[in-house]
Amino acid sequence: MTPFFSIIIPTFNSEKTLDQTLESVSSQSMRDFELVISDGASTDKTIKIVESFIKKIPQITISSKPDSGVYDAVNKAIEIASGKWIFILGSDDQLATDDILKTTAEYLKKTTEPFAYGNVLVRGNSSLLHEGQIYDGEFTVEKILQKNICQQAIFYRRDIFSRLGNFNTRYRTCADWDFALRAAANFNLYYMPITISIFSATGLSSNNKDLVFNKDRLFLIIRYFRLKSLRKDFIFLRWEYYDFAKEFLKNRQFFMGISAYLIYVIIGINSKISSKKRQKT
Repeated sequence: MTPFFSIIIPTFNSEKTLDQTLESVSSQSMRDFELVISDGASTDKTIKIVESFIKKIPQITISSKPDSGVYDAVNKAIEIASGKWIFILGSDDQLATDDILKTTAEYLKKTTEPFAYGNVLVRGNSSLLHEGQIYDGEFTVEKILQKNICQQAIFYRRDIFSRLGNFNTRYRTCADWDFALRAAANFNLYYMPITISIFSATGLSSNNKDLVFNKDRLFLIIRYFRLKSLRKDFIFLRWEYYDFAKEFLKNRQFFMGISAYLIYVIIGINSKISSKKRQKT
């Protein structure tokens, strides 16, 4: 029988934090889930800790082999997972309450959208997040162009990966943001006003800049949103497109440079038209 949830936990030498993470999964009142551990060939006690939970969580699948990073591990787990909805939990994060899967399932049964998300409670501090913060409410298109939805707040309906592809392992820590942009360009993102998990602000994604993604971000926006990127939601990106065009032209990447410059010009024209309409009203 197909489980309602597949919970994926990518691990690598996670013995210091994994026990609490698994405890939060094992204590769930809703049991209609499977747990997939995608381990990068840990050399510490990670696998032993997972095996110690088999009695509490008999529906565990363990895969331990070398990988090229967290999103390679996640992609491998997606191939194994069989649940209707896929949820990715960090090995240093925890589900927020014992009933959160049950509460989330009630929301998910109300939507046909393949991408659903809620909030996380932040534990610890980083340059962008602080202890006790609830991150980060409902996202508009404009908001998701500027910042990411926390991975530990997102539920993906399984078929979204066959439609949009898997996570791009080119992006070491921002592959989830890249995927969220793809989803936002193709679907309505379904917001659930609940706190899904306790997110560790001291983890990999909070403290490591993804320079490759930062360089590619505007290119990805153009690629995913196409003509939608001319809408008023994108006006605030106008000068970024201008800088983007200069950089591409400097590197003799003429097609992308000219495309970015044209978007800069058209957004500017649309901005002026919108401004005149507001003045008339």
